[in-house]
This record gives sequence, structure tokens and C-alpha cells, in this order.
Amino acid sequence: MNASIMTTGQFPDLLRVGIREVFLSEYQMYPELYSKVYDVQTSNRAYEEELIIAGFGAIPEWNSDGSELPTDRALTGNRVLYVHKDYGMMWTVSKRLLREDLYAKIGGELMREAVRAMKHTVELVSWSVIANGFQGTNNRPPLFGNQTLLNGETFSNAVSVALTPTGLEQALTRFHRWRNHRGIPVVIEPKLLVVPPELKYVAYTLLHSTYYPNIGSGGNTAPSSTGSAFYENPFKNVIPDTLCVPYLSDINDWFLFAAPKVHKLRFYWREKPATDMFTDFRTKGVMHSITSAFSVGYTDFYGVLGSQVS
Repeated sequence: MNASIMTTGQFPDLLRVGIREVFLSEYQMYPELYSKVYDVQTSNRAYEEELIIAGFGAIPEWNSDGSELPTDRALTGNRVLYVHKDYGMMWTVSKRLLREDLYAKIGGELMREAVRAMKHTVELVSWSVIANGFQGTNNRPPLFGNQTLLNGETFSNAVSVALTPTGLEQALTRFHRWRNHRGIPVVIEPKLLVVPPELKYVAYTLLHSTYYPNIGSGGNTAPSSTGSAFYENPFKNVIPDTLCVPYLSDINDWFLFAAPKVHKLRFYWREKPATDMFTDFRTKGVMHSITSAFSVGYTDFYGVLGSQVS
């Protein structure tokens, strides 16, 4: 056989190289939002399991003159399962498109659209956990709300205030009053302010203005005529980063997060997005697929605070 002739067996292999390049370049082009909040890990099992544990309380005074040491025990809560779900779809490029040499344009564009769809799915599923975090699901307490600690006490990681100087001050105070499941005060700092697009510039004004920001309940950021320029902004750089998330459907709710390695929001990759292709013997077209598997959720409410504005 003449080596210069491209057979039907070679054709999909050559296409696969080009489509793979489109997939990689497109996948790297879109910024990830979910990974700025979640602790992203990989999994090699059908599911991951975590357990809520509270350590010890304050260590009591001990009479060392022959007395036994006091005893304590760790408190344990419920087990949390992260069961991975599969996501995928397929599509076909017809024989006619291949014959008319339109595959280079149409095939590449369809792959770009598939990558965008997968990226959208990952973000949509991840942010739905946070957007719906004020509601309990699957017999679990909500991510944001009045939480029952393992020692029987309560702590609320939810507020109902607008994103204003007063509201941010209240949320930060709640964050700095954090207590663990033993009721022990914990020094924890918010590292990220997450807002919908409608609050992006309000958040920027709050955290970056040189002088005290003039923001009312309506989100007005116009310069003040009441003398706010005479006071330095106490919120400037208090929270290192701000993230604007279009997947948040409520235009008024906003959130504070500790660093991903501190809080208990988890994202597990069981199978990262991958593509495949082959020739359909029945139609002589080229079939494509894109698949992935992951799980997302929260083990505990530790290190996250939400404001649900009515």
C-alpha cells in the first residue's frame, strides 16, 4: 500500500491528536472559580468518608501529689460520605462534514463547546452547595445556620445583614467569635469574600477604599458629603481576596471563607475530564465523548459564614 495514502483507520488517529490539542488549550483557558473555595483532592475509591471529631476541652488542674491524672475523651459526630457521580455526553460529526473537509472547523468548535459545558457543570454543581447552603439536605444540617456543637452548645455561622460597613463588621465579629465543637474559642481569619456580580463593586469599595466607605443598604457607593473622608477605612485589606461568582443566583447573599485547608468544604476528583473518539461503522461519522466523575460537599460548617439577606 502506498504510504502516502491516508486510510480510514489512520484518519481518526490523526484527528484525535488535533482534537486533544483543542481540548487542552480550551480547558486551560477558562479560569476556575470553585477551586478558590473548595479543598480540591483526588480519590481512587468509589466514595470518600470523613468523620466529624471534637478534640479535648480545657486541661484541668491536677494534684501531682499522688493523684491520678484526670481523663477526657474525644467527641465524635456523624460520618459524611462523598459519593462520586459520573457526568458525560457524546456527539457525532457526520460523514458529510468529514468529506467536505469541514471537520477542522466544526469539530474543533464542538470540542470547545463540550469543554465549556463540562466546566460549566463542575462550577454549577459546586456552587449549588453554597447557594443552597441555608437549607438542610439529606437529613443533614444546613451549611449556614444555627449549628449544634458536639458538646451540646450552639453556634451560628449565618447572619442576615446586607453587605454594608455595618453588616461586614457584624460578620467579621462573628467570625472572630468562632468556637469549635468543644466550645473553645478559635482564632480563625476569613481569607475570601464571595459575592454575586451585583455586589462586586460594593465589595471592592468596602475592602479597598482609603477612607471609610459610604455604602447604604441599597448598595450606593457614591462619595459621601457627610465627612466619611475624614476617617480611615478599617476594612481595607482585612480580607485578602474577593471572588465574584455568577453562579450565585441570589443578588444579595454573600459569604466569608477561611482558607481551603482550614474549612471543611471538599471537592473530590474521581476522574478528571477526558475525551475519546472513534469511527461509527454504521454512519461512517466520527463520534466524540467527554466524561468526568467527582463529588462535592461539606463535612462541617467550620470556617465558613453566609449572610442571607431577606
